Amino acid sequence: MRKCSVCMHKDLAKINEAIIRGDSYRDISRQFHVSKDAVGRHAKAHLPTTLVKAKDASEVARADDLLSQVRDLRDRTLSILSEAETAGKLSVALKAIQVAQSNVELLAKLLIEVEKHRLADIERKSDVRDDLAGMTNEELRERMRILRADDDKDDQDK
Repeated sequence: MRKCSVCMHKDLAKINEAIIRGDSYRDISRQFHVSKDAVGRHAKAHLPTTLVKAKDASEVARADDLLSQVRDLRDRTLSILSEAETAGKLSVALKAIQVAQSNVELLAKLLIEVEKHRLADIERKSDVRDDLAGMTNEELRERMRILRADDDKDDQDK
């Protein structure tokens, strides 16, 4: 069986990072002098699952933090709006309404982006399931061997 040129590449970690970051396979192939098809095959069959999970967890944490900040800002703005209305400060109330509207728009955009990423993750997992379903037992064993070797290598690097 032919070995993966990306797995054998001296810059394997950098290539994996570029794939996880979402760089195009064409850009990766140019930067590291490997074929675009090899990058695609590697991403599908050999990319360490832990890297993908770490990237997903990191994005979720950042998104949750950002959403929390926007919600906090929205709540503070609504509090200011309520105080301005109670005090009869209509110009402050109108400004608070404008800011609150902007906060809601930003929150909606962020929630849409989070949902897009969630759906893309579901689609990627579905693609992996489809790929696995189409593999022979021999191909599945080889993929497991590669994943275990990646895990062993990660354990040695610690």
